[in-house]
Amino acid sequence: MSGAALCVVLQVFISVVSTQSSPRQLNTETILINVTAGTLTDTQLQDSNNLQINFNISVGEEQVLINDVPVELSGVTRFTCQALLLDSNNGSSEFESGDMVSTVTRVMVNQNRLYSSSEEVVALQVFSEVIEMEGKEVQQPEMCEVKILMSPDYQKLAQFTNIYPIGHSEIFRVPRENDVVVTDPPNRQKNEDQLISQTTSQYPLKHTETTQEETAAPGKLPETPLRMDPDLLYHVRYDDKFDDQESSQQDHIQIKTPPKELISSYSCLA
Repeated sequence: MSGAALCVVLQVFISVVSTQSSPRQLNTETILINVTAGTLTDTQLQDSNNLQINFNISVGEEQVLINDVPVELSGVTRFTCQALLLDSNNGSSEFESGDMVSTVTRVMVNQNRLYSSSEEVVALQVFSEVIEMEGKEVQQPEMCEVKILMSPDYQKLAQFTNIYPIGHSEIFRVPRENDVVVTDPPNRQKNEDQLISQTTSQYPLKHTETTQEETAAPGKLPETPLRMDPDLLYHVRYDDKFDDQESSQQDHIQIKTPPKELISSYSCLA
């Protein structure tokens, strides 16, 4: 094989490998789910808590992540997540309305493609069941099912919520021993704090000068050791170039504004 042909083969091979290894960008949507969970005694719910759970759902071709946790389609994934306590009927609870509490939640996601004569949509069903709150077992009597219609490139078209007894839900019929248990889910808040810490640590700090001037006697050196200008120690340049660099770094860490939702032209039947 000639050198030119070998070079072409290597270039094609490298191109194929880089294409396969590059991750595909997932579209992320945020949904809020309000649920009630408490202790069930004689078919009556005691010590109930109204919770709001924030799910960030990243969707791709046969791939779904919830709060950065990969979930198995049509299966149940169990992981810990934070929930906002809206209000509580538990008089002995140490938490108040507005507090964040830790929960263990079972999540199930179904993904299907629906076809019409001229268009195609992706239907996403999200089921969630809170089974623990702050280490205590709880029960959720009602299911808050969220349905999302998306375009083929996973842009949200419409969203619907359906509430019904949890005993009629698909997730309730899956035995808990079959759950995929995630023991160490990603900590989104910790990652954001690390990003801010790493970014701010790159800026040089200029210390305040506190040493007092000393006037020496004629023909003698001052007793206080000679000092160096702090600007020389840190090599800080306060000019337009530095300001432009600082501005670009601050723009880099700003959170992007999510795109506006698209309006669906589909008629959905309950």
